[in-house]
Amino acid sequence: MSADLATPTLGRGLVIAAAAVLVLVGMHLASSLIVLIVFSLLVTLLLAPLQRRLMARGMASSVALLICLATYIVVLAIAALSSS
Repeated sequence: MSADLATPTLGRGLVIAAAAVLVLVGMHLASSLIVLIVFSLLVTLLLAPLQRRLMARGMASSVALLICLATYIVVLAIAALSSS
């Protein structure tokens, strides 16, 4: 019986292929959401050191966060203005 589990069958291959297709279709349908999540993670990773440095200088975390957000908005505005 263990030999039957070890040998690949056509049915098992079709199930794996169908699962892969479903995952890819799901990723395609959710691509706009996935892009937003990945972009948000990137921005968070880029601004975290700035916030840590500001907090190390004795600034409150909320003020440091507002400065980081303002920096992010300014960078986006400069990028938008330079591309048009």
